[in-house]
Amino acid sequence: MKGFQINAVWGVWSVVMMLVVAAIELFAPQGMGPVHPPSAFTLLLFPLVLAAIFFIMSRAAAPK
Repeated sequence: MKGFQINAVWGVWSVVMMLVVAAIELFAPQGMGPVHPPSAFTLLLFPLVLAAIFFIMSRAAAPK
């Protein structure tokens, strides 16, 4: 049995990019002004886009 090959999945650049995203999520809101609630159209847009993505991916994964 071989040992764990963590580097096969998590390379150096994967870890660097994860830290960059975490830093952006931590420090970006400090430079933002006040935010407003989203409009009704935006609230409806997110579930529709997610449903379309789910439908397309489920069709692509279905056996032929």
